[in-house]
Amino acid sequence: AFNQNDEKTNGGTYYDNSTTKLYKSMQTLWYHYQSGSAPLGLSLLLMNIGQEAGTSGDADTKFLQTMGAHLTYTPSGLNLTGTFYYQTGKTTAGRSVSAYLGSLRATYDLSPAWSITLAEDYLSGSKSSTGDYKAFNPLYGTHHKFYGAMDYFYASDFQSGYAPGLSDTQVGLTYKVSKPVKLSLNYHYMATAAKLEGLKHSLGSEIDLQVDWKIQKDVSLSAGYSVGMGTSTMDVVKGGSHDSWQDWAWVSLNINPSMLFHF
Repeated sequence: AFNQNDEKTNGGTYYDNSTTKLYKSMQTLWYHYQSGSAPLGLSLLLMNIGQEAGTSGDADTKFLQTMGAHLTYTPSGLNLTGTFYYQTGKTTAGRSVSAYLGSLRATYDLSPAWSITLAEDYLSGSKSSTGDYKAFNPLYGTHHKFYGAMDYFYASDFQSGYAPGLSDTQVGLTYKVSKPVKLSLNYHYMATAAKLEGLKHSLGSEIDLQVDWKIQKDVSLSAGYSVGMGTSTMDVVKGGSHDSWQDWAWVSLNINPSMLFHF
């Protein structure tokens, strides 16, 4: 893939990357294996992205490589997933990268109606602005899905040059009220992955409540309410004040008609 998000300058060798942080070029190799005799799946990924690091008068491209695996095991009543990715290459500032992401997730059906989820997501972080850059960049991942519905993390940057990474420990309960209605409650405990000088690891907690209602085949309604409870460390690395009340409520109507058919 090759991306240009602004008009060409200097014959098309420089592409403005100051606001959107998109890739300039990308090559991806993905392999997926699904066992026919066991509830086992394996995905392997190797991705190389080039990001603009120069100026309009001196175009430059820095390359970042991400590689790893995603494993699923789903015997009856249990859903296990494990993920590990490693990053190397260069940042747009020219620092050498050595970072990783690890994730473990387990969902167990307590009954036909109730299920419980335990999960841990760990994204490595950097302690300083010099030396190897050890903060994992999740790039184009679905941050809202994994790191809390209030989008504190990776949907926007850390501030003041901090890149502390993230440890997100999660406990969730899901209740199937009826066949079309599902209710979920998730608790997140957030902490920095790297130990920052003069700051504690803890970033705070978040509670997410969500209801999903499948009205008909192509129409569903979702609604949620979230509360965030930050710490003084959250104030430093993300801004704001943890003494202020933080909450968010939302409603979403989703209409997904089938546009393509097999004949």
